[in-house]
Amino acid sequence: DFFDQDALLYTIVKDDVCPKTIVVEQENIVEEIKKNTESFNNTNVIITDSTSKGGKEQPSSIEKIKTDMEGNDIVVVDLHADALLETTAGMGSTDILNYQLNVFREKLKEYRRKKGQKIVFIHGKGEGILRNAIINELRYKYKQNNVQDASFQEYGYGATQVTIK
Repeated sequence: DFFDQDALLYTIVKDDVCPKTIVVEQENIVEEIKKNTESFNNTNVIITDSTSKGGKEQPSSIEKIKTDMEGNDIVVVDLHADALLETTAGMGSTDILNYQLNVFREKLKEYRRKKGQKIVFIHGKGEGILRNAIINELRYKYKQNNVQDASFQEYGYGATQVTIK
């Protein structure tokens, strides 16, 4: 509606939700596109080169490894309930929050000896309950670490970056 010529439109945020991402290895792209054509409407597709894995251990489904401009690995942990749990049936909001905080604590414990490691916890903006709980824990239990809001360009308002000290 806004362009006189054909344009490629890329959804960044829709209804305060980032589109889901599908990671596809280069040699499988044609099959994945055929298989998922209908579901690509609100999806970012990332094409990876399977030869670049270099024997590195693959992160869990809630943890992704990114590399910053200086070549340092940044661990990205999605704490959204739908990323952590298959279903929340039978769980109250307190149960979900406690589960999210346990994952948060486990990741900090896992990387506690890796000085200088940056970890981005994606908590979403929502009502700020999870964010406030994370900031509170970082302020009192993990005060030796540096804490800041994560890059707005990459994560929006809903992420906190922790640097292990």
